[in-house]
Amino acid sequence: NFVGNSASTAENAKSWYSNNIFNGKTVHLLSNIDLVNEEWTPIGYVNIAYNNGSSKTQFYGHFDGHNNTISNLKVVGNSSNYFKSGYGAYGLFGTIGAPNNSANPQTFSNLIINNVTVVSGTTSTWDYVGALIGNAQSNTANITNCHITGTINISESYEVGGLFGIGKVNVTDCSVEGNSGSKISSPSYYAAGLAGCQCSPSVSMTSKTVKGVTITAVSAGGIVGLANQELTITNNTITDTEIKGNKNAGRGLCLTVLESGKVCRNAASPDFLI
Repeated sequence: NFVGNSASTAENAKSWYSNNIFNGKTVHLLSNIDLVNEEWTPIGYVNIAYNNGSSKTQFYGHFDGHNNTISNLKVVGNSSNYFKSGYGAYGLFGTIGAPNNSANPQTFSNLIINNVTVVSGTTSTWDYVGALIGNAQSNTANITNCHITGTINISESYEVGGLFGIGKVNVTDCSVEGNSGSKISSPSYYAAGLAGCQCSPSVSMTSKTVKGVTITAVSAGGIVGLANQELTITNNTITDTEIKGNKNAGRGLCLTVLESGKVCRNAASPDFLI
């Protein structure tokens, strides 16, 4: 169990978890934690280009926040030796790995992240960034009742989401609600309120809220920047949100204009249901 209320407690626990595969185990957050904007190394970070594809640092466990809050999460690239260009993954969790028991997919639940900055500081075109998880594409995962609040600044140059960067993720009852000035951006590729990219045909996203953020990318969406498979999305709410795409504004998922059950066509992707 993860118990503590200081950045040092969180850092010690994070270091221990990062060196243990944690396959099939559940990490429990039992109290609020303020990270006081000290630089955070993602739990389970892995950089393919610099680690020869090693899976040793991926996080294979489950996480239950028990409705507690992690405040003032900060991941900034230029000052970190782990933040190398090329297939990096950054957030509270970096890269999560598929458990040996694929019938029991990873779950991340019951957490609030209040005030978050994840900025790469690099011109790399192959990094994945989200407040909760950077890269979740190794196996289907479930994210339930997780909320990103406060001042939000999440930026990278490939696939960027308020919740996760890239993945095969079922999302239920989650939200990204920012204070004035909050932004999610990708200057080169995809960005959206929740997910930069959903890359599985068998996942769904239900009961989601995006509010109070500016989303800027080459292809920008309210919920998802790029869906490269069919994707089922229902019961979404997008308010007080500006979506600015250099090529495709809102086409990653044009959820602000289509009703549930309609088909949104994207020239770059198959049809997906919303």
